[in-house]
Formats: sequence, C-alpha cells, structure tokens
Amino acid sequence: KSLIEPLGKIARADNDTALAAEMEAEKLRGKATAHARSNIPFRVAEMELEPAEEKAEVERLNSIKEEDEFNASQATKHASRLRAIANTSEAMATEALQVGEALAKVADESTRVARYKRSEAEAQAAISAGA
Repeated sequence: KSLIEPLGKIARADNDTALAAEMEAEKLRGKATAHARSNIPFRVAEMELEPAEEKAEVERLNSIKEEDEFNASQATKHASRLRAIANTSEAMATEALQVGEALAKVADESTRVARYKRSEAEAQAAISAGA
C-alpha cells in the first residue's frame, strides 16, 4: 500500500500536467487560427502606411503568424507526450493496485492455511498426548 499511494499521486499529477499542456496548446492553436483567418495584407492596407512600411508590416505579421503556428504545433506535440506519460503513470498505478490486491489475497490465503495447519498440528498433538 505504501508504494501504491505515491503512484496514484504521480498519476494524478501527470494527468494535471498533461491537461494544462493540452489547454495551453489549444490556446496557441486558437491564436494561430486567428492569425491564419485574418487577411494580413488587407489589415495592413487599412493602416495607410507608406509602401515600404506596408511591406515591412506584412512581413512582420506573417512572421508572427508563422511563429504562432510553430508554437502551437510544438505545444501540441508536447501535450501529446505528456498525455502519454500520464496514461503510462495511470496504468502503472492501476497495475500496482492490482498487484497489491493480489498480494493481499495471497496473504489472506497463507494465513488461512497456516491456521489450518496449526489446528491440525494441535489436534495431532492432542491425539498423541492421549495415546
């Protein structure tokens, strides 16, 4: 039991970490999607900039969009790895719990057999003492 509880705590912590990473990835995907949906050249044209400034602004915004898309992709991969770790931790905790339950059953059966053998030995001793 002393080993099972920490494994359960680790599994819950890993699950919380994976969930937080998945939420962060979703937020970054939303940000990247917003950039992808926006018409950058149209937005920049509305700023009434000089042609050189306009071109630089389009490049800057496109660079931000690409960086956001990359960050979203990396966050998604990271969240996926963390989810796999969480799933493994949960499986290990479950397996440890099952092993613990099996060992408890073995201990109970061993105790039962020991009591039976003791009573059998006591009965044999009583028979021998009476003979």
